[in-house]
Amino acid sequence: AYGNSNVLALVLLMHLPFAAVLVTLRRSTSWKLVWVGVGVLLAAVAVLTQSRAGFVALSGIAVGFVVLSRKKLAATAVIFAGAISVAVFAPAEFRARMGTIFAAEEERDGSATGRLDTWGVAVDMALSRPLTGIGLGNYAKANDRWAPHELGEQAGARWIDTHNTILNIWAEIGTFGAIAFLSALLLLLRQSWRVLKTANFKDPLVRLLAAGMVSIVTFMLMGLFNTFHGLWFFYVHFAAMLGVLALLDRKTAVSGVGQLGNKRSLRSRRSSARARYEAALTVARGPLPRTAPSSRPPDSRSRRDVPGV
Repeated sequence: AYGNSNVLALVLLMHLPFAAVLVTLRRSTSWKLVWVGVGVLLAAVAVLTQSRAGFVALSGIAVGFVVLSRKKLAATAVIFAGAISVAVFAPAEFRARMGTIFAAEEERDGSATGRLDTWGVAVDMALSRPLTGIGLGNYAKANDRWAPHELGEQAGARWIDTHNTILNIWAEIGTFGAIAFLSALLLLLRQSWRVLKTANFKDPLVRLLAAGMVSIVTFMLMGLFNTFHGLWFFYVHFAAMLGVLALLDRKTAVSGVGQLGNKRSLRSRRSSARARYEAALTVARGPLPRTAPSSRPPDSRSRRDVPGV
Protein backbone atom coordinates (compact mmCIF):
# COMPACT_ATOMS: atom_id res chain seq x y z
CA ALA A 1 0.00 0.00 0.00
CA TYR A 2 2.98 2.31 0.61
CA GLY A 3 5.23 2.53 -2.42
CA ASN A 4 7.58 4.90 -0.62
CA SER A 5 9.64 3.43 2.22
CA ASN A 6 9.74 6.84 3.89
CA VAL A 7 5.94 6.95 4.08
CA LEU A 8 5.87 3.46 5.59
CA ALA A 9 8.48 4.49 8.16
CA LEU A 10 6.41 7.58 9.01
CA VAL A 11 3.25 5.51 9.57
CA LEU A 12 5.09 3.12 11.85
CA LEU A 13 6.97 5.71 13.87
CA MET A 14 4.01 8.06 14.39
CA HIS A 15 2.23 5.18 16.16
CA LEU A 16 5.23 4.01 18.18
CA PRO A 17 4.72 6.58 21.02
CA PHE A 18 1.14 5.38 21.50
CA ALA A 19 2.32 1.78 21.90
CA ALA A 20 4.72 2.99 24.62
CA VAL A 21 1.90 4.84 26.40
CA LEU A 22 -0.41 1.82 26.26
CA VAL A 23 2.29 -0.20 28.04
CA THR A 24 2.06 2.20 30.99
CA LEU A 25 -1.75 2.33 31.00
CA ARG A 26 -2.31 -1.42 31.21
CA ARG A 27 -2.33 -3.09 34.61
CA SER A 28 -2.24 -6.65 33.30
CA THR A 29 1.25 -8.03 32.70
CA SER A 30 0.09 -9.96 29.66
CA TRP A 31 -1.29 -6.81 28.02
CA LYS A 32 1.89 -4.93 28.87
CA LEU A 33 3.90 -7.61 27.07
CA VAL A 34 1.54 -7.41 24.09
CA TRP A 35 2.11 -3.67 23.68
CA VAL A 36 5.84 -4.05 24.25
CA GLY A 37 5.83 -6.53 21.38
CA VAL A 38 3.85 -4.10 19.22
CA GLY A 39 6.35 -1.33 19.94
CA VAL A 40 9.33 -3.55 19.14
CA LEU A 41 7.67 -4.65 15.91
CA LEU A 42 6.96 -1.08 14.84
CA ALA A 43 10.56 -0.01 15.51
CA ALA A 44 12.03 -3.10 13.82
CA VAL A 45 10.02 -2.69 10.62
CA ALA A 46 10.89 1.02 10.55
CA VAL A 47 14.57 0.06 10.71
CA LEU A 48 14.10 -2.45 7.88
CA THR A 49 12.74 0.29 5.62
CA GLN A 50 16.28 1.76 5.70
CA SER A 51 14.81 5.25 5.72
CA ARG A 52 17.39 7.79 6.81
CA ALA A 53 14.65 10.26 7.73
CA GLY A 54 13.06 7.46 9.75
CA PHE A 55 16.33 6.88 11.59
CA VAL A 56 16.51 10.60 12.46
CA ALA A 57 12.90 10.49 13.66
CA LEU A 58 13.53 7.32 15.69
CA SER A 59 16.39 9.11 17.43
CA GLY A 60 14.06 12.03 18.12
CA ILE A 61 11.47 9.66 19.62
CA ALA A 62 14.14 8.23 21.91
CA VAL A 63 15.08 11.72 23.13
CA GLY A 64 11.41 12.64 23.63
CA PHE A 65 10.81 9.42 25.56
CA VAL A 66 13.56 10.32 28.02
CA VAL A 67 12.55 13.99 28.33
CA LEU A 68 8.85 13.30 28.98
CA SER A 69 9.36 10.24 31.19
CA ARG A 70 9.00 10.64 34.96
CA LYS A 71 11.47 7.76 35.45
CA LYS A 72 14.37 9.04 33.40
CA LEU A 73 16.88 6.42 34.54
CA ALA A 74 14.62 3.55 33.47
CA ALA A 75 13.80 5.33 30.20
CA THR A 76 17.48 5.85 29.46
CA ALA A 77 18.15 2.16 30.12
CA VAL A 78 15.39 1.15 27.70
CA ILE A 79 16.72 3.47 24.99
CA PHE A 80 20.27 2.20 25.52
CA ALA A 81 19.09 -1.41 25.20
CA GLY A 82 17.23 -0.53 22.01
CA ALA A 83 20.28 1.19 20.52
CA ILE A 84 22.43 -1.86 21.27
CA SER A 85 19.84 -4.11 19.64
CA VAL A 86 19.79 -1.99 16.48
CA ALA A 87 23.58 -1.94 16.32
CA VAL A 88 23.80 -5.72 16.71
CA PHE A 89 20.82 -7.03 14.75
CA ALA A 90 20.29 -4.39 12.03
CA PRO A 91 21.36 -5.47 8.52
CA ALA A 92 24.72 -4.30 7.22
CA GLU A 93 22.93 -2.39 4.45
CA PHE A 94 21.11 -0.35 7.08
CA ARG A 95 24.32 0.63 8.88
CA ALA A 96 25.99 1.54 5.58
CA ARG A 97 23.04 3.66 4.47
CA MET A 98 22.80 5.47 7.83
CA GLY A 99 26.50 6.25 7.56
CA THR A 100 25.81 8.43 4.53
CA ILE A 101 23.90 10.89 6.72
CA PHE A 102 27.16 12.34 8.02
CA ALA A 103 29.25 11.62 4.93
CA ALA A 104 31.21 14.31 3.11
CA GLU A 105 29.63 15.90 0.05
CA GLU A 106 31.67 13.84 -2.41
CA GLU A 107 30.71 10.60 -0.61
CA ARG A 108 26.93 11.14 -0.60
CA ASP A 109 24.74 8.96 -2.74
CA GLY A 110 22.42 10.20 -5.48
CA SER A 111 19.41 10.37 -3.18
CA ALA A 112 21.13 12.72 -0.72
CA THR A 113 22.59 15.04 -3.36
CA GLY A 114 19.32 15.04 -5.29
CA ARG A 115 17.46 16.41 -2.26
CA LEU A 116 19.74 19.44 -2.12
CA ASP A 117 19.11 20.12 -5.81
CA THR A 118 15.33 19.79 -5.51
CA TRP A 119 15.29 22.06 -2.44
CA GLY A 120 16.98 24.73 -4.53
CA VAL A 121 14.38 24.30 -7.27
CA ALA A 122 11.55 24.59 -4.71
CA VAL A 123 13.01 27.79 -3.26
CA ASP A 124 13.36 29.36 -6.71
CA MET A 125 9.80 28.38 -7.51
CA ALA A 126 8.49 29.86 -4.26
CA LEU A 127 10.39 33.11 -4.69
CA SER A 128 8.96 33.57 -8.17
CA ARG A 129 5.44 33.81 -6.68
CA PRO A 130 5.94 34.45 -2.96
CA LEU A 131 2.36 35.51 -2.19
CA THR A 132 0.11 33.13 -4.11
CA GLY A 133 2.44 30.26 -5.02
CA ILE A 134 2.07 28.19 -8.17
CA GLY A 135 -1.20 26.59 -7.07
CA LEU A 136 -2.09 23.68 -4.84
CA GLY A 137 -1.04 20.38 -6.42
CA ASN A 138 0.80 22.01 -9.31
CA TYR A 139 4.34 21.33 -8.14
CA ALA A 140 4.82 18.18 -10.21
CA LYS A 141 3.68 19.95 -13.37
CA ALA A 142 5.70 23.11 -12.80
CA ASN A 143 8.80 21.23 -11.70
CA ASP A 144 9.48 19.96 -15.22
CA ARG A 145 9.83 23.56 -16.38
CA TRP A 146 11.77 24.84 -13.38
CA ALA A 147 14.20 22.00 -12.77
CA PRO A 148 17.43 22.25 -14.77
CA HIS A 149 17.87 19.51 -17.34
CA GLU A 150 21.24 18.44 -15.97
CA LEU A 151 19.48 16.95 -12.95
CA GLY A 152 18.56 13.99 -15.14
CA GLU A 153 15.46 11.83 -14.98
CA GLN A 154 14.08 9.70 -12.19
CA ALA A 155 11.54 7.00 -13.04
CA GLY A 156 10.57 8.76 -16.27
CA ALA A 157 9.90 12.17 -14.69
CA ARG A 158 12.41 14.79 -13.65
CA TRP A 159 12.50 15.27 -9.88
CA ILE A 160 8.78 15.64 -9.30
CA ASP A 161 9.07 15.50 -5.49
CA THR A 162 10.24 18.36 -3.28
CA HIS A 163 11.54 16.08 -0.50
CA ASN A 164 10.57 18.77 2.00
CA THR A 165 7.06 19.36 3.30
CA ILE A 166 7.39 23.06 4.17
CA LEU A 167 9.16 23.92 0.90
CA ASN A 168 6.45 22.15 -1.08
CA ILE A 169 3.70 24.09 0.72
CA TRP A 170 5.63 27.34 0.26
CA ALA A 171 6.03 26.74 -3.47
CA GLU A 172 2.38 25.74 -4.01
CA ILE A 173 0.35 28.13 -1.82
CA GLY A 174 2.81 30.91 -1.05
CA THR A 175 4.43 32.45 1.98
CA PHE A 176 1.26 33.01 4.02
CA GLY A 177 0.15 29.42 3.52
CA ALA A 178 3.52 28.06 4.64
CA ILE A 179 3.52 30.34 7.69
CA ALA A 180 -0.02 29.26 8.60
CA PHE A 181 0.82 25.55 8.31
CA LEU A 182 4.02 25.83 10.34
CA SER A 183 2.38 28.11 12.92
CA ALA A 184 -0.44 25.60 13.48
CA LEU A 185 2.10 22.88 14.25
CA LEU A 186 4.22 25.05 16.53
CA LEU A 187 1.21 26.44 18.44
CA LEU A 188 -0.12 22.92 18.99
CA LEU A 189 3.25 21.78 20.33
CA ARG A 190 3.57 24.89 22.50
CA GLN A 191 0.16 24.43 24.08
CA SER A 192 0.79 20.72 24.60
CA TRP A 193 4.11 21.41 26.28
CA ARG A 194 2.50 23.97 28.61
CA VAL A 195 -0.03 21.36 29.65
CA LEU A 196 2.56 18.66 30.21
CA LYS A 197 4.69 20.89 32.45
CA THR A 198 1.93 21.20 35.07
CA ALA A 199 -0.27 18.18 34.38
CA ASN A 200 -0.72 15.02 36.42
CA PHE A 201 0.77 12.15 34.41
CA LYS A 202 -1.51 9.68 36.14
CA ASP A 203 -4.28 11.00 33.89
CA PRO A 204 -4.52 8.77 30.77
CA LEU A 205 -5.42 11.79 28.63
CA VAL A 206 -2.19 13.51 29.63
CA ARG A 207 -0.16 10.47 28.61
CA LEU A 208 -1.96 10.29 25.28
CA LEU A 209 -1.24 13.98 24.77
CA ALA A 210 2.46 13.33 25.37
CA ALA A 211 2.38 10.52 22.81
CA GLY A 212 0.62 12.76 20.31
CA MET A 213 3.21 15.48 20.84
CA VAL A 214 6.06 13.07 20.07
CA SER A 215 4.10 11.85 17.05
CA ILE A 216 3.79 15.39 15.64
CA VAL A 217 7.51 16.01 16.21
CA THR A 218 8.18 12.77 14.30
CA PHE A 219 6.15 14.10 11.39
CA MET A 220 8.07 17.38 11.43
CA LEU A 221 11.48 15.69 11.55
CA MET A 222 10.71 13.33 8.68
CA GLY A 223 9.00 16.17 6.81
CA LEU A 224 12.36 17.92 6.55
CA PHE A 225 13.43 15.26 4.04
CA ASN A 226 10.12 14.17 2.48
CA THR A 227 6.81 15.59 1.25
CA PHE A 228 4.08 14.46 3.65
CA HIS A 229 1.49 17.24 3.76
CA GLY A 230 -0.93 15.23 1.60
CA LEU A 231 -1.14 12.26 3.99
CA TRP A 232 -4.59 12.10 5.54
CA PHE A 233 -3.67 10.27 8.75
CA PHE A 234 -1.47 13.19 9.85
CA TYR A 235 -4.54 15.43 10.04
CA VAL A 236 -6.33 12.73 12.06
CA HIS A 237 -3.49 12.91 14.59
CA PHE A 238 -3.68 16.69 14.59
CA ALA A 239 -7.45 16.72 15.19
CA ALA A 240 -7.14 14.05 17.89
CA MET A 241 -4.63 16.20 19.79
CA LEU A 242 -6.98 19.17 19.61
CA GLY A 243 -9.71 16.94 21.02
CA VAL A 244 -7.50 15.78 23.89
CA LEU A 245 -6.59 19.38 24.70
CA ALA A 246 -10.28 20.31 24.71
CA LEU A 247 -11.12 17.43 27.08
CA LEU A 248 -8.31 18.43 29.43
CA ASP A 249 -9.52 22.02 29.32
CA ARG A 250 -13.02 20.90 30.25
CA LYS A 251 -11.70 18.79 33.12
CA THR A 252 -9.70 21.80 34.26
CA ALA A 253 -12.79 24.00 34.27
CA VAL A 254 -14.71 21.44 36.35
CA SER A 255 -11.95 20.69 38.86
CA GLY A 256 -10.60 24.23 39.08
CA VAL A 257 -7.02 23.07 38.59
CA GLY A 258 -5.24 25.23 36.02
CA GLN A 259 -3.59 22.49 33.95
CA LEU A 260 -3.60 24.50 30.76
CA GLY A 261 -1.59 27.33 32.23
CA ASN A 262 -4.17 30.03 31.53
CA LYS A 263 -2.77 33.40 32.60
CA ARG A 264 -6.10 34.61 33.95
CA SER A 265 -6.67 31.52 36.09
CA LEU A 266 -3.06 31.70 37.29
CA ARG A 267 -3.57 35.34 38.32
CA SER A 268 -6.79 34.51 40.13
CA ARG A 269 -5.14 31.62 41.99
CA ARG A 270 -2.34 33.92 43.10
CA SER A 271 -4.76 36.59 44.35
CA SER A 272 -6.83 33.95 46.15
CA ALA A 273 -3.74 32.51 47.81
CA ARG A 274 -2.65 35.99 48.88
CA ALA A 275 -6.07 36.69 50.38
CA ARG A 276 -5.96 33.43 52.36
CA TYR A 277 -2.45 34.28 53.58
CA GLU A 278 -3.51 37.74 54.77
CA ALA A 279 -6.58 36.32 56.52
CA ALA A 280 -4.46 33.72 58.32
CA LEU A 281 -1.96 36.39 59.32
CA THR A 282 -4.73 38.56 60.76
CA VAL A 283 -6.04 35.67 62.84
CA ALA A 284 -2.54 34.88 64.11
CA ARG A 285 -1.92 38.48 65.22
CA GLY A 286 -5.19 38.72 67.07
CA PRO A 287 -7.60 41.68 67.22
CA LEU A 288 -6.16 45.15 66.80
CA PRO A 289 -5.84 47.22 70.03
CA ARG A 290 -8.43 49.87 70.63
CA THR A 291 -7.40 53.47 70.07
CA ALA A 292 -6.85 55.39 73.33
CA PRO A 293 -9.20 58.34 73.87
CA SER A 294 -7.74 61.71 73.06
CA SER A 295 -6.84 64.09 75.96
CA ARG A 296 -7.83 67.09 73.88
CA PRO A 297 -11.06 68.70 75.05
CA PRO A 298 -13.98 68.14 72.73
CA ASP A 299 -14.29 71.83 71.96
CA SER A 300 -11.11 73.86 71.95
CA ARG A 301 -12.40 76.76 69.94
CA SER A 302 -11.85 80.25 71.29
CA ARG A 303 -14.63 82.55 72.26
CA ARG A 304 -14.12 84.50 69.06
CA ASP A 305 -14.97 81.42 66.98
CA VAL A 306 -18.27 80.86 68.71
CA PRO A 307 -21.05 82.66 66.88
CA GLY A 308 -22.97 85.23 68.83
CA VAL A 309 -20.22 85.87 71.34
